[in-house]
Amino acid sequence: MAITLQQLRSNAEKASVVEFRPWLVGDRDQLLAELFDSLATAVANIEYRGGDATRKTKIAAQDVAEKLRSYAKHLGPVGKLTGLAGAVVPGLSVLGPILEKVGEVSSSEPKGPPLSVRKDELAAALKGLNHRIIVAVDDVDRLEPAEVRELLRLVRSVADFPNVAYLLCYDGTTLARSIETAIGVRDGRAFLEKIIQTEIGVPRPESFALRRLFSTELALFTECGASVGQRLMQVIDTTGGRCFDTPRTVTRILDSLRLIWPSLEGRVDLADLVWLRIIAVANPHLYRWTEEYLDALAVLASGRGSIDPSERTQVGKRLDEALEADGTEWDRMVAELDLVIPRLGYGKGDIKQGDERVFAMDRSHRERASQDRRLGSPDHSRIYFALAKSKGSVDVADIEALLSSSRESASAASELLESMAEESSSSGATKAERMLDHLRYTSPDRLLNSDLRNLASAIASVAAKLGSEHIEEWGHPRSWALARNAIGALRAPAGAEWKNLLVELFSRAPYLDFLVYLLRVETQDHGLSGEQARSYNLITSIDEYGAMRDSFIPRLRNLGIDGIVLQRRSASMLFAWSQAGYRDEVVAAVLKFAGDDVGRLAYVGRSLIGRSRDSNGEEASIDPKGLEAIFDDVPSVLESFGEAASAGDQNAIEVLSAVNSALSFYGGTIDGWITLERERRAANKSVA
Repeated sequence: MAITLQQLRSNAEKASVVEFRPWLVGDRDQLLAELFDSLATAVANIEYRGGDATRKTKIAAQDVAEKLRSYAKHLGPVGKLTGLAGAVVPGLSVLGPILEKVGEVSSSEPKGPPLSVRKDELAAALKGLNHRIIVAVDDVDRLEPAEVRELLRLVRSVADFPNVAYLLCYDGTTLARSIETAIGVRDGRAFLEKIIQTEIGVPRPESFALRRLFSTELALFTECGASVGQRLMQVIDTTGGRCFDTPRTVTRILDSLRLIWPSLEGRVDLADLVWLRIIAVANPHLYRWTEEYLDALAVLASGRGSIDPSERTQVGKRLDEALEADGTEWDRMVAELDLVIPRLGYGKGDIKQGDERVFAMDRSHRERASQDRRLGSPDHSRIYFALAKSKGSVDVADIEALLSSSRESASAASELLESMAEESSSSGATKAERMLDHLRYTSPDRLLNSDLRNLASAIASVAAKLGSEHIEEWGHPRSWALARNAIGALRAPAGAEWKNLLVELFSRAPYLDFLVYLLRVETQDHGLSGEQARSYNLITSIDEYGAMRDSFIPRLRNLGIDGIVLQRRSASMLFAWSQAGYRDEVVAAVLKFAGDDVGRLAYVGRSLIGRSRDSNGEEASIDPKGLEAIFDDVPSVLESFGEAASAGDQNAIEVLSAVNSALSFYGGTIDGWITLERERRAANKSVA
């Protein structure tokens, strides 16, 4: 439109241009007044075009201008009466005000010839003016349906004059829908053809031209390094090539970037931000799904949540729905999404596994994503949407501060991590937990910039702090798995010193509960406690495990049964001691502690009770096989507990209740289990 008007104004001697902006006008009366005032002003200025108008032309122009203003005044009262067109008169009580309004309009109506005569006189005057007036109306499709109706009525009937032409700029599809809504016709395009004499379609801009326009404008207010610049050009070519359909789309995206870039510069990755702003405009449903998905990934990274197959399926379903609503599909988008959104797979999977396209297991990108402030970083993704760093998030500066503090001392690193434990995010995870998760994916070369012994001690320290405040099922805090993975990340940079580091940690660190947890998990993962080995999860070799265990078990011996049963996590301590290869030693220690006192045996047995939490609250239970960790003849022990319970021993009552709770889950009873267990033992003895 701007180029067209520039060309028309270059021939001002033959034509005058009026830019009419109906979307700035309030109601119908103002619309009429604004249009005719613009026309009158244009006519009155004809004598100044070129500076050589004759006296006859000046007089004619002034006469036409007066007729225009007179015609507009005559239209004014009619416009006021249109407000009554839809009025309903339910009774005489409201008829009076309506008649009063009609009287006011009649008394203010200009005297003289009727409206039709005035229009004919005005048409004749404009025809004799021998000068064209072009009324340009841009973005007609931006008007509300009711406003479209009024504008078209003006063009077709009210202001249809000789030597006056209307140049309307609009999107045909959008305008046709507005006409169908406002006028109630079936085919808005067919209706439009009755009004528009000549329609000239603007050629669709070439994709290359739009992408070049975007790149040129973007470079005026942003800058980035070569590596980001390469990805940025890929985003512009791939996503921009798919989404840049009109100059208006390009302008909208650029405007949004101009608005937010000053506050985000240096805090986000430019290529990812450009991708996100493009889909925000062109694929709004995908944009909202992306926000939801990245929020879920941030919760998973914090260790505060998990995804089951049904949830994966639902997230995948919402992805397909979003893509369909945006007019595309997974197969067309997968390569583009994989460049920006983390943890995406390719196969849809089955009912058991859920949709494997989402929440895939590969998380090797984590450290790099955080360093580069990528959209896929759990600690940076929220900035892209909220334009501010999320509370409790971790950035590169935080990691460097921790590594630096570890070089100072173990206490300095511990103080920093523990201060992070005081800061929680919206997902419920603390900043310390997020830091632990980051350490797991930090490269060995980078970790070499720390004092690994001090860092390991600090991790154990914050794990103990978090463990005293947050309890998960079976007494294990959520944060401990994160802390174990963080300590495991130190194995590669420690190299040959890893065994010595573990020995020092397990023999001296005061955080017994967390160290017990580490020992138990490693015992189980090596397959030393009767369970299947999980070598993929190990952080020690069998030799390193032995050194770690042998440096820690003496601490449990020194604590003794009487000291262990007083601990908050006494069950874990007893299981760790027994499962690490010292069951006979533990059984002997328990017998020595209890002697012939069944009550004292029940007191120790009570310490093995596990407490799980579900939607129904807390439930105490223990599998009778678990009692074998500290008792030799469990059937006989349970029978003795039965006698003690009958006598009112509270510890015995609680142990039997917990055992019964565990057995009832499978439909069993204590008496039934005792019988089956004795039969099993007898069978094994006869075979031997």
